[in-house]
Amino acid sequence: VAKSLIIRGGYALTQWVTADATAFPATLDAGLNGRVLALTNGIISVEDLTLTNGRLNGADGAGLSVSSGVTATLLRARVTGNRGSGFSSDGGGIANGGTLVISMTVVASNVVSGSSSGKGGGIYNTGALSILNSQVVSNVLLGSSSGQGGGIYNSGALTIVNASILSSTNNSSSNRGGGLYTSGALSMLNSTLAGNRADGFDHRGGAIYVDSGNAILTNVTLAGNGVSGTSALGGGIYRNSGVMTLTNTLLDANSGGNCAGSVMSGGYNLSSDGTCTLSAPTDVANTPGQLAPLSNGHRAPLLGSLAVDAGTCLQSAHALGATRPGAGTPFCDIGAIEISGASVDLAVAETVAP
Repeated sequence: VAKSLIIRGGYALTQWVTADATAFPATLDAGLNGRVLALTNGIISVEDLTLTNGRLNGADGAGLSVSSGVTATLLRARVTGNRGSGFSSDGGGIANGGTLVISMTVVASNVVSGSSSGKGGGIYNTGALSILNSQVVSNVLLGSSSGQGGGIYNSGALTIVNASILSSTNNSSSNRGGGLYTSGALSMLNSTLAGNRADGFDHRGGAIYVDSGNAILTNVTLAGNGVSGTSALGGGIYRNSGVMTLTNTLLDANSGGNCAGSVMSGGYNLSSDGTCTLSAPTDVANTPGQLAPLSNGHRAPLLGSLAVDAGTCLQSAHALGATRPGAGTPFCDIGAIEISGASVDLAVAETVAP
């Protein structure tokens, strides 16, 4: 696509007036032969579509490619079952070099395999990317000796709000950053990373690997992520360089330790172990998070958890739209989810089995 336009699903041969993606689902299927969609010029919106079965060898973005200079929106979409393979094949689902907003979308079960330096099993970003009210689920890097970012690779500018980077069968990397690898600028708010893994050659950063740059996490939950192997480090976070700041963030039961490499504290954090060098007087270490199982892409603290009413109220709503603070209390909870409050519909993309 090399011109400004809207590409929208949800119509039928007998109904072209109002889009209804539920009644009339639409799919762009590459049939295992090349890329599903390439955006090369203009201002483009892709809405209410499934992008699937892209296959590329030695090229980026088997599901969707956004070139430098393009401004694009991906809205209420699914990017699933796409695969890149061969040398320097990055972004199994999406490769972005332009300006891209992903909203109310699921990026699931995409793969990069057979590359010596594969990056971004789900999403590969070198441009400006915002991920809003969306989920990145069960994407994989396979067989790469220096793979980076099972779910997302970022060397540009990445903003994540009200999102989940998680597993039903794990976002996973054969090297660094099972959920997310970043060497650029990262801002993450009201989001959850759960069940991600870095297993294989370097075993570092089960949820997040910060190679360089500035990473800011606010109201984030990192739980049940992990690394394995004799050199495994940082089941939750591995900070190699750069600056990482945690505020009102909950780290719980990440195998291989919640943190490796020092982080800065903005206060009101809780860690189930003592690995995160949390030094603010409002921080709590060596304390279990006591979290409920995964629901709607997030893990909420249970009643009785020391994360409840122990946080700071930096936003008026949590990841699923309920108000902060919850009903009957002036205090907010630590992490992405407030356990009580009036519901506000943010139309967050539901977790769907890939």
